Amino acid sequence: MEQQQIVLSPIPLDLLKSAISEIVRAELITKEQRDLQEKLLSPKEVCQLFQPSISKVTLAKWTNAGKLQKHTLAGRTYYKYSEVFASLQTLKKYNRN
Repeated sequence: MEQQQIVLSPIPLDLLKSAISEIVRAELITKEQRDLQEKLLSPKEVCQLFQPSISKVTLAKWTNAGKLQKHTLAGRTYYKYSEVFASLQTLKKYNRN
């Protein structure tokens, strides 16, 4: 087993605090992005993601057509944010009645 040497050098406390703060901030942002990808959205929340917003009827049609995948949990319907976001490429253009 190789031994590693730790070399300590004097570093100003403010610089150390700043470096640690940046590392923690970057990790929190990464965690938030990961959590958002797996977040479950209600049909109402999915409808509001679109601009202009779509109706629940349109959402149901897209789901039945296989353009969006729904997940059922405890008898309720949800959509994964990451899957809705990925399907936006195919749903880029839609007609609003």
